Amino acid sequence: PAAMAGVRVPGRMEVRGSEPLEVWDGAHNPDGMARLVAELPALLDGRAPRVAVLSTLGEKDVAGMARLLSGVCDVIVATQSTNPRVLPAAELAAVAGGEAEPDPVRARERAIELAGGRGAVIVCGSLYLLHDLITRSPGAEAARSPA
Repeated sequence: PAAMAGVRVPGRMEVRGSEPLEVWDGAHNPDGMARLVAELPALLDGRAPRVAVLSTLGEKDVAGMARLLSGVCDVIVATQSTNPRVLPAAELAAVAGGEAEPDPVRARERAIELAGGRGAVIVCGSLYLLHDLITRSPGAEAARSPA
């Protein structure tokens, strides 16, 4: 319906930076990750490199989500939220490939460094990760929705 056209869902394809482009999405299962991966190419508009910051709970289909994400991202920086059921960053990196940085704020900073001004950072895999970053990252609380 037309009434839904302007609805924005927090934690869903939220653009939070432009140099690099930074997209936060709470995709936390293979279906959600598949939707994110399908929508990213249009939003990223050729930006490279593409660096993911990924955290997930241990009971999730980690391999399936990492496989989907690695199809659109050049590098994955594995991290971990403060949720007690989180998969430790080192274990996530072993499954997903890429780097492990347990601290989410430092993982995001590393991803921004790797992406450079012309790249893109995709923060995903856990709503807990998004919450941790919002409460701990300077300037991360201001979100912009894609046009």
